[in-house]
Amino acid sequence: MLALAGEAVEQTPPQTYASGAAATHPGVMGESEGGGSACIASTIATSLDACRVEVPAWHASMDRWLVFSDLHVKVSSMDVCEEVLRRVNAEAAARNAGVIFLGDLWHIRGSLSVELLNRVMGAFSEWTQPVVMIPGNHDQVSLGGAIHALEPLQYAFSRPDQMVLLSEPSVCLDALWLPYRRETETISPLLLEAGQWAEDGRLGAMFCHADVKGALMNDNQRSRRGLDIASFPAHIPIYSGHFHKPHNVTHKATSLRYVVCGC
Repeated sequence: MLALAGEAVEQTPPQTYASGAAATHPGVMGESEGGGSACIASTIATSLDACRVEVPAWHASMDRWLVFSDLHVKVSSMDVCEEVLRRVNAEAAARNAGVIFLGDLWHIRGSLSVELLNRVMGAFSEWTQPVVMIPGNHDQVSLGGAIHALEPLQYAFSRPDQMVLLSEPSVCLDALWLPYRRETETISPLLLEAGQWAEDGRLGAMFCHADVKGALMNDNQRSRRGLDIASFPAHIPIYSGHFHKPHNVTHKATSLRYVVCGC
């Protein structure tokens, strides 16, 4: 169950594993025979069973996780963002915790500054803890969200199995992970099933980057679009990036917590 709580080295490109439509277990990725690998979920699935993702043993062994989101790296905030990344790693290492990032690492959509990319990768090269990331809307390039700017970060870490990148809805580590999706129709069936899984004890938490109706937006207005909080599973912790004011959106036994970092 999830509990929240040196120099860059040259490495071979991380291998990715995604099963096709004809595979027995679509959406399941794992380690290579020769050792660890960066894991990327990239298969669109319509049921939670099809969303299952195998993660490296290192991640599976962690029982504490530090969660942050919405770093929004840009030129004017780069110095502060580097300090945030240093402190996140230090706090996670002190607690023997992994790190979860819930999207919007970058601020400007569609292009990356080479200088900013190099500095961010340099900061991540010093990280010592396992990492799980999902992309937010600012990271994404394609309308469907599968193409995004978190992919280069796989090459930043000192261990090839250190980063698990979940580009599609995924189930792993006793949790459901939902990257940002503009079109909520693909998410709604998964949320409905997640409610049953949570009731049956098969789902312990949920992590997402979501626009939820009634959430407090960055301009202090309430969101009128997105997902209905009543559609989320009840009785499990739910954490989301996207809006930059820490607060809860609740409905009966369902509560979603917006967590941020925000430079």
